[in-house]
Amino acid sequence: MEYKAKYPNAQVNEEVEHGIVKGVEETPCIHCGEPSQFVDLDFEGNFCSEECNRAKWQEYEEANEADEDQALLDEEILDNEDTDIK
Repeated sequence: MEYKAKYPNAQVNEEVEHGIVKGVEETPCIHCGEPSQFVDLDFEGNFCSEECNRAKWQEYEEANEADEDQALLDEEILDNEDTDIK
């Protein structure tokens, strides 16, 4: 649901949901590009809707999982190199 439809009476600087604030300027949603005044404080960017916000959080979580997988692989490679050296 679009934030402007969900919170039509929100005031500037009002936190409408945890971490979502109505900002002063309307700028493009960082997920889809639609204009929006609602800012996610964690991403420090505007989102037009709950769906775009959820999608961006999903992308973030997937990227973190990939980073964690790579770190585990790197650690395993280093452990094997240490074993090979001895």
